[in-house]
Amino acid sequence: MRYALTMSPNLVRAAALGAAILLSAAATSSAALLDAFRGRVEDRLAAGGLSPSKERALGKAVDDLARGPLLRDEVRGARRAVERTDAAIRGETPFDDAETSLALDLLAAVRADRESVSALVPPGGAPDSMQRRLDRADAKVASAMERLQVAVPAKPRRPSAALAALRDLDAAAGALADAFPAMPAFELTDDNAGSPTYQQAVTVRGQVNRISAWYFVHTT
Repeated sequence: MRYALTMSPNLVRAAALGAAILLSAAATSSAALLDAFRGRVEDRLAAGGLSPSKERALGKAVDDLARGPLLRDEVRGARRAVERTDAAIRGETPFDDAETSLALDLLAAVRADRESVSALVPPGGAPDSMQRRLDRADAKVASAMERLQVAVPAKPRRPSAALAALRDLDAAAGALADAFPAMPAFELTDDNAGSPTYQQAVTVRGQVNRISAWYFVHTT
């Protein structure tokens, strides 16, 4: 797919960096995991036997599991959904296991995202503000790993290990996003006559959860 574009060299580099971060988020996307967990919640709603308040909580959990444009958004949605399911139906073994599986898979996604952004650190080392965010992300990932490796039975009125880990992962994904902010949204017109999106506006974020390759050309 080819795009016509006129930008300064600095903007080209900035766009490439923004695209790299967004593509990293897409590569580590856990949309399928969120879809699977949302299916479990919907099945539990359909099974009935819940109080009106619990039905409302699970209905909101379904909404929380909508796909986000970045890994940070998906982790945050998962954390909110599990907060609701953990409070509403804790103790139902299939859900407890599903929450743990979701947390483990999102842990792997956040760790992969952390490794990928290492390549974006400037050659002279990260600025102090960036390094602080990376250190915070590392600490939260380590905390999530520890919570999920130790099998501790859930206690009344206390969060499950999966929920506690998801809270750590939410903080870690947020720190990574703050360390390498995504480029502001922009769009380009597809000038490739052989493309299915010919003459349509195409955006980087529109390609999240899809495989795509981007390159930038400076023309005058």
